[in-house]
Amino acid sequence: MARSTDLEPQLAVKETEVAEMTRRFGAPSALTCPDCGGALWEVQADRVSRYQCHVGHQFAPDNLEASQRDAIDAALWSAVRVLEEHVELKQRLARRAAEQGLAIVAAGFEDGARDARQQAQRIRSVLLAGGNGNGAPATARSAVADNGRNRVRTPRKKAVSKRTR
Repeated sequence: MARSTDLEPQLAVKETEVAEMTRRFGAPSALTCPDCGGALWEVQADRVSRYQCHVGHQFAPDNLEASQRDAIDAALWSAVRVLEEHVELKQRLARRAAEQGLAIVAAGFEDGARDARQQAQRIRSVLLAGGNGNGAPATARSAVADNGRNRVRTPRKKAVSKRTR
């Protein structure tokens, strides 16, 4: 029995038109491909299901879940970075406004910087706690719910999910 950390076998898949995918597999699922952002079709072969997009990316269900967690993790860290840049911008604008004698405008920029800093700190604390509330350092993608219990797994390299030519 293959473990979820094993590479999943890949079927030779070429790029397929969306219409052909719909004809063969029905309507696409409500899910999108973490690699290209395209629609995913849930493909059933006997009792095994996989997800495939029209350009050929394929995922076993557990690998799709891991890829989605990676995307969440990246998006949240990106939000922290952008918020911290926003803090820097607001602080610069506050300094310039203060230098020009615009105390009320400067105070508004300072308030905005403070709010953005607090938002970044909240997201960072969730990321560093891994969402498990116990303060243990972990990334969002490494905190995995396991039947109501949280366990931390070591992030692994993404299993082969690129299209085959």
